[in-house]
Amino acid sequence: MTTLWKHSSPWVRQQKQHTPAWLATQKKTALPRNWRALVNEPQTDDELAALRKSIVRGTPFSGNK
Repeated sequence: MTTLWKHSSPWVRQQKQHTPAWLATQKKTALPRNWRALVNEPQTDDELAALRKSIVRGTPFSGNK
């Protein structure tokens, strides 16, 4: 669960403390009501393969096609 991982944005948001620079945005982004469920949803095999490929190549990952 992402809310248990101290270095994840879900954990930081749950703490309701000051926002670290790496998470700060110029304006607050409205999150969907089911945001926590979305970030805790497991990836598909295809998504995992694409993420692993990105790591091996050392390139940014994007789920956009």
